Amino acid sequence: MSLPELSFADVVQPAWNASPRMRALVTTRDGGVSEPPFGRWQNGADAPGGLNLGMKSGDDLAAVATNRARLLALAGVKDAAWLEQIHGADIVRAEDVLTQAHATGAPTRADASVTDRPGTVCVVIVADCMPVLFCDEAGRAVGAAHAGWRGLAADIVKRRQSAWPSLRTSSRRSYMPISGRRLAPTHSKSEQTFVTLS
Repeated sequence: MSLPELSFADVVQPAWNASPRMRALVTTRDGGVSEPPFGRWQNGADAPGGLNLGMKSGDDLAAVATNRARLLALAGVKDAAWLEQIHGADIVRAEDVLTQAHATGAPTRADASVTDRPGTVCVVIVADCMPVLFCDEAGRAVGAAHAGWRGLAADIVKRRQSAWPSLRTSSRRSYMPISGRRLAPTHSKSEQTFVTLS
């Protein structure tokens, strides 16, 4: 069965009054190659063509790798800072995540990443947690956080400034957060949030 390529019709581009240097995407279940139960919703049923991006979801790893490649191609980038999210408040620099992944093949364990390097991509995967994207007004830095209850209780959104050297001298009003929707706790499928500087 031939499945259509991922297109911008398959993702959501948040209406965020942010610098044009910053781009953000939120994936849906459409546009991938995963089979049920990781498929896309079609006429109220799980069908082939899901865009599952979670390596530890139980999906076929080759399908997940293909889905990730489709997303990167759509965004026009070569790589992204994929995290092993741990439901905490650890924040890392996306370029360090990429360095570790290329050196060891292992993902970095954290729940948020930030960067001030153009072309570097921050990614979080959420289901019943909330994605929080942020950037400064000038579009010099971006970040993405996986904000579950533990992360929110540990102030993961406020803590992002300590991991963001380019903003240490900026006022608190110089960053612009946007939070995404969260899925119902009983919903077992994930959405992926993807932010980059161009």
